[in-house]
Amino acid sequence: MIYKALFLILFLLPHITLAEVYISEIAWMGNTESANYEWIELYSSENVSLDGWSLSALDGVPSISLDGFIQGVFVLERNEFAVPGTADLLYTGALENGGEVLILSNAEGIEIDRVDGAFAWKSIGGDNESKETAQYVNGVWKTEVATPGVVESVVIVENAVATQSVIVHVRPTLTLDVADVGSVVAGNEILFSANVGNTEGTEFSGAIVSWNFGDGARVQGSKIYHKYEYPGTYVVWVHTIYGREEVSKKIMVEVRSSNVEFTFLDEKSVRVENIDTEELDVSRWRIVDGESVFIFPENTYIIAGGSLVLSHNVTGFIFSKDVLLTYSDGEEVESVIVEENVSVQYVPAYVEKEVKVLEEVIVPIQPAAAVVAGSSTDKSVSVWIYAWLVLVLLVGGSIVYIRRYV
Repeated sequence: MIYKALFLILFLLPHITLAEVYISEIAWMGNTESANYEWIELYSSENVSLDGWSLSALDGVPSISLDGFIQGVFVLERNEFAVPGTADLLYTGALENGGEVLILSNAEGIEIDRVDGAFAWKSIGGDNESKETAQYVNGVWKTEVATPGVVESVVIVENAVATQSVIVHVRPTLTLDVADVGSVVAGNEILFSANVGNTEGTEFSGAIVSWNFGDGARVQGSKIYHKYEYPGTYVVWVHTIYGREEVSKKIMVEVRSSNVEFTFLDEKSVRVENIDTEELDVSRWRIVDGESVFIFPENTYIIAGGSLVLSHNVTGFIFSKDVLLTYSDGEEVESVIVEENVSVQYVPAYVEKEVKVLEEVIVPIQPAAAVVAGSSTDKSVSVWIYAWLVLVLLVGGSIVYIRRYV
């Protein structure tokens, strides 16, 4: 009996397949005849009963009750003329061109599949102008020419137990790659970037990427510039959604204070010196002098302890003592020291002394006649002087004569 049971199990093994029901194509824009000719396609690799199942939008419209069986494709039409042939099921309720989130649930109310077409269906595709539909092909949503009722691409996998072939849909895993920014400077804008794809190497440029920078700031976008105001260690949480899949990742960011010296050398050159122990990224920093602005190009770095001398030939303008170094947003870099270089001029060895006249005083000299022509008192004095001179001459002459001749 045991052997019979084992034989029965082994006999049944080749017939076990991986049944999967999912939303395979969405014509949310209608077709070239009418925007009301919307339709939705389901796919299953096995014969599955849809009794009690439902397909509903998150906002409640449309809300479709399913029944019957599905094996391969199953087309739901809003209008019987939406696609050629007979519809598998008709439903009411329009899909919003602004986007919908569709949820497929089984009879137990368990969510089997979800398609996030929010934000105008950007994450999955479809074109309202060309009327190309959003199609899930080998794990990837694409915008292609409408194929209602046609099986999308699948991969044939040989069963390892027996030679019987089964159809198994291959669903690649969503991937999220976040660029490492390492250690950054407080006050400086830093580029954060993320790439969304899958394990097959396909990139999804339309994926929604959300960032939580750990300092209270939250934004969306695959490439974001963000500035940390204060030094510290921050945990950045990155999350992406594409179609029915989502993935998250955390990265650490070290934020340090700027340690830079900025020197005015002369009107033709300035110097930026990195006195830190780590390499400094000065991409998009600015040299500002009045109305003149020079922006450092992307991928400009200064090694630890190194410096960069910038010439006026590069910036396109000469410098003044008021020149500034700023971050990319125009805020002045903290701890900046602006110095003027004192140049040495050589002079000849000799020194010419200069005599400075402090005050010029002129004393007039009067002639002798002017003295005689003085007051009456001066005249009396002059007469007595002449008299004494005559007397002295007479006495002197007499003495000489007596001694010589007597």
